[in-house]
Amino acid sequence: MKKIGYIYILSNEYMPGLVKIGFTDRDPVTRSRELSSHTGVPGKFNIEKSWEVLGAAAIEAAIFEALASLRLDGREFFKFSAPEKAINRVSSILLKLGELDAKGETVPAKKRLAKQKRELQKEQDRLSEYKGVELAWESEQLKYKQWALSQVERRLQYSLHEAEARHKRTSDTHKRLFRPSGWFMVVVIMTPPVGWILFGIYYLIEQVHKDREDSHYSKVQNLKSEVDKLLLQVKVDYFKERGCVLKGHRKSARF
Repeated sequence: MKKIGYIYILSNEYMPGLVKIGFTDRDPVTRSRELSSHTGVPGKFNIEKSWEVLGAAAIEAAIFEALASLRLDGREFFKFSAPEKAINRVSSILLKLGELDAKGETVPAKKRLAKQKRELQKEQDRLSEYKGVELAWESEQLKYKQWALSQVERRLQYSLHEAEARHKRTSDTHKRLFRPSGWFMVVVIMTPPVGWILFGIYYLIEQVHKDREDSHYSKVQNLKSEVDKLLLQVKVDYFKERGCVLKGHRKSARF
């Protein structure tokens, strides 16, 4: 089975009138860096042109045969006054070998570009489909949120409206009753130990009321948190049923 490789043309400013033609199974940039790092090679090799082909070794041999009169001492260097002339000559050879089309594209390159185009179109279709599901969810989200709220209220055996009302009442009462005035604090400080005892009783009553307020607040927050969890589970399955995976949630929710 033929492997994908690259035919390349390299030039070097210290070798005017010569170009290096060869093939590699790897990236031509990597190959040019390797050649430039060899001891005794002046300057750096620059990539003038590369072609992605199948069976690069056999194609290289055909190119070498066609350019035998320009080859330097059986090496990979060829006599060309300018890299552009080498590019035109190699392109002509590849065209005759059937490795290039009229647009100058090679078979592997065309296949790769076609694959990339298909993948890009597939991704665009997926994003378009996801956006459609997202818009549909936004239009129906309120309905599902109300359903989730009713389910959680039934399970916890209290309603959000009731919990919020109780929290508001206790909070308002706390603000109204437990804001000692400056005169009260003066009396407490100036009338030990009776004032201190009264302040201790006042503080204990306030803490009991504060605990009750915190309890009502916790019930409100707990109910809201449970609703959000259930709504997220519904959203994950909503997207899955329509062939989409909700971003950040690869696994389907389980009730």
